[in-house]
Amino acid sequence: MKILQINKLYYPTIGGVEKIVQEIAENFNQQANIEVDVLVCQDKGQRKIEEINGVTVYRAATIGKMLSLPLSLDFFYLFLKIRKNYDLILIHHPFPLIFLILP
Repeated sequence: MKILQINKLYYPTIGGVEKIVQEIAENFNQQANIEVDVLVCQDKGQRKIEEINGVTVYRAATIGKMLSLPLSLDFFYLFLKIRKNYDLILIHHPFPLIFLILP
């Protein structure tokens, strides 16, 4: 099973939700037949895809933040591009950006 977690940010950013996303991804990736990837936004900068502790992390390009919300058109493009590769998508709150694209 392939799972995509969606959140605003990911490790090394420190926060409560970020820590939970990291723990879920790393622990499930140790199980047979389960692969968890993460889609987040950069704090600021270009898109980056990296592997951290066995977790593939897609970081969408952003131009900055407004009211703690990443400003990213690349997030929408990247989500639409990769979403069909996953059996399950987990969305972590609060992240209003994802609700602009979901049906």
